[in-house]
Amino acid sequence: LALIKEQQQTNFLALYHKLKASGQDVAVLEHELRQLDLYVNVEWPLSHYRSAVRYLERDPEDIAATGGTNWQKYLPPRFQKRIFYPELWTEEQRLEWGKGWVLSVLKTL
Repeated sequence: LALIKEQQQTNFLALYHKLKASGQDVAVLEHELRQLDLYVNVEWPLSHYRSAVRYLERDPEDIAATGGTNWQKYLPPRFQKRIFYPELWTEEQRLEWGKGWVLSVLKTL
C-alpha cells in the first residue's frame, strides 16, 4: 500500500498539471494526451463495435453469441463516456464524446 500511495500522483495528468503550474508550454503534451484519450476510449471501442456490427447483424442467430447483452447500447463510446483526461476537453466535446466518429463510420457500412 505504501508504494501505491507513493505513486498515486505519478501519471501523465499529474505531469501535465506540474508542468503547466511551472509555466512550461504544455501544448504538445496536451495534444498527445487528447490523442491517447481518443485512440483508447473512442477509436478502439468503435473498431470493436464495427466488427461486432459486421458479425452480429449478419444473421439473427448470431445475436445469441452476445449472451443476450444489448451490445448496441454498451459498445459505443458515447454511451460509455470513458475519458481519461476530461479537463482537456470542452463541455461540448465531452457531451458529444465519440458521436462524430460513429456517424462517419456508419456512413461507410
